Amino acid sequence: MELTQYEECEIMGTLEDVLEEAGFSKMNDSWESRKPIEEESFTLAL
Repeated sequence: MELTQYEECEIMGTLEDVLEEAGFSKMNDSWESRKPIEEESFTLAL
């Protein structure tokens, strides 16, 4: 059985470092992604 990247990081003890480098912040016992600086929407004609 092949492990996911999440499981590999957890086993190596680096999961928190990886999540922090990816822009997540630990709030209490959960991880939250950073808020976008700007959000833009557009219409795409098909």
